[in-house]
Amino acid sequence: MLAGWASDPTYTIGWACKLRTFLVFATRLIVFWLFVLSTIDRWLSSSVHNHQRRLNTMKNVRYATLIVIFMSIIMYAQLFYCYEANLVRAPFPCYTKSSLCQIVTDLTFALFTIIIPLLLMSMFSLMTIFNFHRSQQRIFRTGEQRSKRTERYLLRMLCTQIIVLGLLTLPQAIVRLYAAFVDTHHSELQTTIDMFVYNILLLLTYLASAMPFYIYTLTGGSLFRRPLSNLIQRISQFFLRQTE
Repeated sequence: MLAGWASDPTYTIGWACKLRTFLVFATRLIVFWLFVLSTIDRWLSSSVHNHQRRLNTMKNVRYATLIVIFMSIIMYAQLFYCYEANLVRAPFPCYTKSSLCQIVTDLTFALFTIIIPLLLMSMFSLMTIFNFHRSQQRIFRTGEQRSKRTERYLLRMLCTQIIVLGLLTLPQAIVRLYAAFVDTHHSELQTTIDMFVYNILLLLTYLASAMPFYIYTLTGGSLFRRPLSNLIQRISQFFLRQTE
């Protein structure tokens, strides 16, 4: 958001440039790997094997979350060295100070923040559907129709999530890979266009972070809409009691 201001302190202050860049990249990596963890959580909870379902505990969730946070800090710690403010021959005043830093940063972002999480989400989503298909065979005849409906909602929800996240995030990954291996020293007009495109794609990645809520609500059927409706009713009742 600071990039929209005429005077951006991160363009001129070194520590502000480094800190802002680190927070942007690290938090996005955390968000997308938490999406991966949620997909793994659904796979474990849908497993027909008891030893896999026993792994789905809050203790393991906390450990996995801490590992993701620690991993993001380690992977993007190099930004404190690579990024500098007040750069002239660069797409932005706050940018990598060498071509090697740019390649490392862009590859890390494209692979570990976008491509690998999407591949893992796709893999575990398919495995979740397979688990539901296997568990359906263990359900009594009276509950078979409900199981099929739940499986259909889950399949639609997971496929929609992966497609939407891919559409919103892969363009920036492609742009970052392009910037890593193609000379980006262009005219002032081309640099302005590149900055505009980069900011638009950056906003799309922020939008991707909020999309799962709407995807679950719109495509998850009553499986997600009913708990959301109950939550809204509880909040409304709470405020009504406060006003009485």
